[in-house]
Amino acid sequence: MFVWAGCGDRSTSQPSREQVTQQASSQTVPVFRYQRAFEEAAPEGLAAKPVIEVASGNRGRAWFVVAVHRAGEDPALRLELWTFSQRNQEQLLRPEGAPALFLTLGSDVPKAALDRVATLRKQMATPGTEVTRPRGLPAQGPTQALENLVEACKVVSRAAAKDGDRVDALATVIAGIDDRLILERLQLSTVVRELSTLPQTVYQQQAKGTRRMVLEVGTGEAHRRHEWTRTRTGWVLTGYEIPKDGG
Repeated sequence: MFVWAGCGDRSTSQPSREQVTQQASSQTVPVFRYQRAFEEAAPEGLAAKPVIEVASGNRGRAWFVVAVHRAGEDPALRLELWTFSQRNQEQLLRPEGAPALFLTLGSDVPKAALDRVATLRKQMATPGTEVTRPRGLPAQGPTQALENLVEACKVVSRAAAKDGDRVDALATVIAGIDDRLILERLQLSTVVRELSTLPQTVYQQQAKGTRRMVLEVGTGEAHRRHEWTRTRTGWVLTGYEIPKDGG
């Protein structure tokens, strides 16, 4: 059974600005079942923040996808996979092996990392697995959510920004992008690069049902079509493509 943080709202009403503020504040509260195990395993002083938790109670194992900044490494800012297991003498959830590279923000992702992505996707689809993560950016509508995502992408791309700020921004980006775009279509690096560099002027919006909006963004070669879906905690980017007609 999948457990997604922030899914399942069927209300058609838009959140008020006060509700948006409350939702933003609520995102600072840990949403992960095994948050404590992660915090105990994280080295002191390391800028790291979990963004996805995958847990299998039957196997006594859990995996965290973690936004990490490791100074001196290339790339310094990345997503890592941290594996935990209860198969130890104390039968407590403890780290199993070293953290491994999961995804980068560049175009060349090592094959070993892509293999980890494929393996985790398979685990996420396994019956009995629980998947938890913040999903959706607090906003009064998709255009405001896009503005928030653009700002986070710019911080992620700013090498001079503080380590912790870049990690927090990457966590925001992950919360604002659907798993299919990140893990299946591998569009994370494309979205971050284009949203931080291309003009993001919205010139057309079209409702697709009560919870989805399609935005036409940019013109000419910079024209992109976004699909945004409203969750219980905000808006998430669920589609990102270059229109076949070229705009």
